[in-house]
Amino acid sequence: MPKHIHCAQCGQELLLLRKALKGKVYDLIEPHTCDAEVNDPIPGSGFVPMTKPHPIMMDEHFKPFKFVQKINDLNAKSAEDKRSTEHLRKELKTSTAPVNILDQIKHMQNSIPVGNINEEPEDD
Repeated sequence: MPKHIHCAQCGQELLLLRKALKGKVYDLIEPHTCDAEVNDPIPGSGFVPMTKPHPIMMDEHFKPFKFVQKINDLNAKSAEDKRSTEHLRKELKTSTAPVNILDQIKHMQNSIPVGNINEEPEDD
């Protein structure tokens, strides 16, 4: 795909040449001097600001098509899981301990350490 390079001052399209030299490709641009008057970037008295239009969502472009309506209807109907329970994953068991012991462990209070935890223990 060709590149089009324009002058930032006058807008004239510049010639782009691509040359290979010792295994490297260089893009060369034709030298250019602006003869035209430079456009004034500050808007004059005739400047009327226009608001940017809000972008239209892509779904709105395709709503009138019948095929899209059928697909949307299928997606709405297939939202629920209709698989039988034999094909679903079984409930995972995380422990084989009795339930009352698990409840006691969940409701235990944190213990307070006897010694200072910042000091290294002495070897005996």
